[in-house]
Amino acid sequence: MMVAALKVGVDPIEYVNRLRNERARREIKRRMQEYTISGELVAEFDRIIEKHYIVLFAAHWSSECTTEVAAITKLSLVTGSGLVIKIIDFDSNIDLAEELGVQKVPTAIVYDKRGKELGRFMGKTRLAPTVEEELLQIIRHGQQETPGHAIGKNEKVEARSPPSRLLSPPFR
Repeated sequence: MMVAALKVGVDPIEYVNRLRNERARREIKRRMQEYTISGELVAEFDRIIEKHYIVLFAAHWSSECTTEVAAITKLSLVTGSGLVIKIIDFDSNIDLAEELGVQKVPTAIVYDKRGKELGRFMGKTRLAPTVEEELLQIIRHGQQETPGHAIGKNEKVEARSPPSRLLSPPFR
């Protein structure tokens, strides 16, 4: 499932550029300009050695999505290559959303390099005050977990096939 999500998803900048809703595009860009990520958090993300994948299901009509897309886009611009971030338009990919158990937007899903889901959050962040801090906590917790477990769940998560190499489209 993760591989399908990575193939369908687009880089955050491309997602913003493709938005047909001009008001949503302007709002995301405005929020990106205002949004600041602390240097300490950027350094934390850069210290993560293993590659991690973040898939965000979003919709242009959701104000929460606008906020998260701005934060995730800014994060993608300031962090190193250890983080692969893809955004999927929920309305255009309802079947994939259902397969992945996404019932609400925004939903961010974090995977490790093997394709194991480490955790997810829907709507507003719960573990931390900001999107990037929440993602960092999920990644940290996933690195401490025993294989086969996911954050916030007491159930085993089956290992999925490793991600295929994907070429990311250039930013505009």
